[in-house]
Amino acid sequence: MSGLIPKAQVELRNATKVHPTPSTDSGLATQTSSGELAGGPASRRLTQWTIISEKAGVQATKERLKSYWTTLGVVSALMAALTYPAVTTPMVTKHDTGSGSGDVNDPLFMSYVLLNTCSLILSFMVVIISVVMLAEVDLVVTDDDLEVFIGRYQYLFLSLTGIFGTSIVTIVASIIVSGFFNYNKGTAIASAAICISGTVVVAIVAVWVALWTRARLKVHVDEANAVLLAAISRMRKMVSTATTTATATANQNGGQERTGQAPGQGPQETQKGTGAHTAFFAAATAAAAAGTTSFAEPTEVNPRRKPVL
Repeated sequence: MSGLIPKAQVELRNATKVHPTPSTDSGLATQTSSGELAGGPASRRLTQWTIISEKAGVQATKERLKSYWTTLGVVSALMAALTYPAVTTPMVTKHDTGSGSGDVNDPLFMSYVLLNTCSLILSFMVVIISVVMLAEVDLVVTDDDLEVFIGRYQYLFLSLTGIFGTSIVTIVASIIVSGFFNYNKGTAIASAAICISGTVVVAIVAVWVALWTRARLKVHVDEANAVLLAAISRMRKMVSTATTTATATANQNGGQERTGQAPGQGPQETQKGTGAHTAFFAAATAAAAAGTTSFAEPTEVNPRRKPVL
């Protein structure tokens, strides 16, 4: 089931589930579908990782996640190595042409330190969470548990990308602030324009690639769901037909038990059977009264009342 898309997978699982419902007429049990057929709970929301797990399998998704966490952890560690000196030993002197007083109470200096501190802490968060996830995912040993693990923590996987991106943005912002702190206004503005332009170009490229990859994922999702929903529709029709047939059979058997008829016997057949029994017992009574032990032999033929075989 790991190759199915989540919503269609849930519908398929629920369509194949049955539970017995007792019949009030005959005491027999009929099979009715549960889950989605009975208005069951809706499936979870999809993210890129849950879609990948349903298309490529949970084991392949596990390996991709480990590579993703390793890459984020290594790059974040490098970012932390760059920002750590700016936090522990920040520069407090500046050029004479710079803006502000140049001491530790300068707002530009304070902004520079705070931005680098945010970047450092965010990088540490990514590194630590990545290490934790790498250690914990190997403790999930079955495919079913991996499926639950990916669905349960899918937003945590996505948040790591957001945290990493925020740490990069704060580093770029600290570079812009340091330009205004150390250089004249023209140089600082030019430096800020370069930083912002580079950031915008990277963001556009990232969004461009991400839109294509997610569009392809959506195509695979739609194709798989179309096939599975068609199969689910056929299964629902089969379940409905089987339920209707079982209910009609149970009701028919229950009605025959109440009227004393055998299955397949009508009212006229019942009356004919009763009349035959009555005629038989009447003949037996008449034969006993006439002094015979056989219904076909008169008394004169057997005067000594010997048993007739």
